[in-house]
Amino acid sequence: MQVRSLNPARIYQARLRAKLTQDELAHRLRDRGIKASARYINRWEKGVNAPRADVIPVLAEALEVSISELYQPDDADDEEAASMPNHRDVLEALHYSLGLALGKTPERVA
Repeated sequence: MQVRSLNPARIYQARLRAKLTQDELAHRLRDRGIKASARYINRWEKGVNAPRADVIPVLAEALEVSISELYQPDDADDEEAASMPNHRDVLEALHYSLGLALGKTPERVA
């Protein structure tokens, strides 16, 4: 099981979708009893700091998203993982390169 951490980019994306400034989001959090400022929000979005565990459900509520959405990896991370070559492709490329370096026509990796 992979443990995921809070994704700073998801906080930023959710705030933009909600059409909130950092100050407006901080105000929403203060209305819900959470000590927050635009500076806090900025640092969370940049990944410099993360909100305390007890703040995350309130943050999700203020952004009108699920808690799990704040933990989702970036879409770019998903695309990058999907485009990475698998183990077999890497072995084939290495085998082929080694054969060329030795002046031979290498066979495919079985």
